[in-house]
Amino acid sequence: MRISQIKLKQIGAYEDLSIDFKTNKDPQKAEIHIFSGVNGSGKSTILYALAAGFDSTELEKRFRISAQNENLQIHHNSQYDIFFEDHSGSVYSISNQKEVPPEASFSKSTQLVNLREAMTAKANAFQKYRLDFAIFGYSGTRTLYSAPIASIKEISTNPLYHALNFGKSVNSDLIVQWIANTKARIAFAIQDGNKVLAQKYEDSIKRVEQAISDIVGHDVHFSFSYDPMNVTIKINNENLEIDILPDGLKSIISWITDLFIRMERIPWTDDNNILDKCFILLLDEIEIHLHPSWQRKILPVVQSLFKNAQIFIATHSPFVISSISDAWIYKFRLTNGKSSLSEIVPSKAGFSYPSVLDDVFDVAEYFDIDTENSFHQFYQIKNEILSGNTDNIQTFKEIVKQLSQKSIELQDIVGREIRQLERITGKAFI
Repeated sequence: MRISQIKLKQIGAYEDLSIDFKTNKDPQKAEIHIFSGVNGSGKSTILYALAAGFDSTELEKRFRISAQNENLQIHHNSQYDIFFEDHSGSVYSISNQKEVPPEASFSKSTQLVNLREAMTAKANAFQKYRLDFAIFGYSGTRTLYSAPIASIKEISTNPLYHALNFGKSVNSDLIVQWIANTKARIAFAIQDGNKVLAQKYEDSIKRVEQAISDIVGHDVHFSFSYDPMNVTIKINNENLEIDILPDGLKSIISWITDLFIRMERIPWTDDNNILDKCFILLLDEIEIHLHPSWQRKILPVVQSLFKNAQIFIATHSPFVISSISDAWIYKFRLTNGKSSLSEIVPSKAGFSYPSVLDDVFDVAEYFDIDTENSFHQFYQIKNEILSGNTDNIQTFKEIVKQLSQKSIELQDIVGREIRQLERITGKAFI
């Protein structure tokens, strides 16, 4: 099951938006859709709208200041329609307002109905559901903290609880408890001589550790001590308390681990490896707190790890956008407070960062504002000189000196321009 289309009317910055999501040609890679645009262009709005078919909490919260406020950005005539396509090509839709043709109704799909019901089921009733796919949402505001472990105990919560609440998706207490439980199960299985079961639990931990390690470029492992019971993170053989980890590492550990835990605990219709499961993943600015070297690795790792996933991501990072191939970029333009889809282009793997900044983010400048202003004045006076006007020669020389002193790179750029100017005019300017 995948999302094939979304339509929004009178929601946030969108008056009337329709997007058809293209499929991925490589079956060994996740299908990825990247939303790009200035602040306020509605990238996150689309993510919350995609989630609204199962949980509209975040979409309503984003635009409703209070229940008493009549000046809402979601009006009585606001509308979202989300279209799902199953493996046979059948399309089902869900809308917050209008009636859909009976044959295309959301309720006609057992997969969609089961998931929607399962997401709100009480913990003791959840196991009766068998799911073919799931949907999760995470935002850049997530984090992780140390939590006390009173005992080794079963986690009984619904694994889809708050799965689409983005910032609330991560539960540190649950993550720490799961690590402790899994480490204890490994020890118990070894003690009982059950190597197969011990390996099963070991693999569930290693999957998470490997994914995190691949992104951050360090060996990351979960450690569990028994007396007193405590979970720490071992990085390159050094044990660290969770609370003192860098924010970027906390961020990655929090949502990657949470995702694996949820998927492991879901009652699926088959026994296939969880890496082969079908699911939809909504990621809102996951690059927050991350060094560019880590931003470059997130999507490549996730794309190859979950080959049957469909991933939607809102980002401001050229490092994220240029990190993968076989994905689609949706560029949004904001005009007079209204947003529209201006272009859909293939992802930018193989393109330089300046090229991505220019083509995707419409940022043509390469330097700081002060330097760009100096360059603007430099080229303006240069053109005057080429036209025969030498009134600003002294100012020109001062700008040349100022730029050349900033860096070797600027010195080289200015030097080339001056040599060209001297060849054309036959005069020396330095």
